[in-house]
Amino acid sequence: MFFDAYLDTGAEFCLFPERIGRRIGVRQQTNSPVLSVGSSISGIGVVAWFAPVTLQIEDPVGIQAPFRWSATVGFTPAGTFGQSPIAGLLGVDGGLDQFQRVEFEWAALGSPEVVIRT
Repeated sequence: MFFDAYLDTGAEFCLFPERIGRRIGVRQQTNSPVLSVGSSISGIGVVAWFAPVTLQIEDPVGIQAPFRWSATVGFTPAGTFGQSPIAGLLGVDGGLDQFQRVEFEWAALGSPEVVIRT
């Protein structure tokens, strides 16, 4: 299954709503690590439980093979991502730390382009 995620250089962890965990077959266990996480912008905190998953980034033009890695990500309660079409956050720990370099470039047509080098 594929889901869109924001690249968030300010997020300490990779976070996804619990509905994504259910869709990929991950459920909170009694021994799942739990941590209060919050937004520095909104100041609102939620409790997230963490589980190991495999993440993958695809080359949008299909030249390079997909890049896959194992990460421990947090799952947040229903409603924490609101009505956003984005399924989660790819934060630093378990996400952006897997790459040698992440560049954000402005494309000539006005929309940003993200270049990730593995």
